[in-house]
Amino acid sequence: QDALNIMDKYPRSTFAVLDIAGHNLQIEQPQVFHALINEWLDRIET
Repeated sequence: QDALNIMDKYPRSTFAVLDIAGHNLQIEQPQVFHALINEWLDRIET
């Protein structure tokens, strides 16, 4: 809930809720991690 409350302060932020993910998403689900990071990087370049 706290993360959602600060979203308006970061207009280029992304909030993703992932099922079956811990604190090491880049290791546990690398495809999801890379997809989220690449989408965010593409979006902030414009």
